[in-house]
Amino acid sequence: LYIIQQLALTFYGPEARPVEPPFSYRILLPWFGYSGYKLSIIAASALLLVATWFVLTRTKIGLVMRATQYDSETAQA
Repeated sequence: LYIIQQLALTFYGPEARPVEPPFSYRILLPWFGYSGYKLSIIAASALLLVATWFVLTRTKIGLVMRATQYDSETAQA
């Protein structure tokens, strides 16, 4: 970890540089406002959550994972 940290300091320097968000638009409603970047993070998180649920409940690999968690000795057979 120390070596990686020193390499990063060597290549990028010790000063912090701001990074612009990839989406700069804002959605403004009367009671709140959100940046497009935050909304895209929320949407991506929801999509990953649904994809994980789908894999664990609707695919054969999900069935195997659930069987292993339920009874590992039987699942090995």
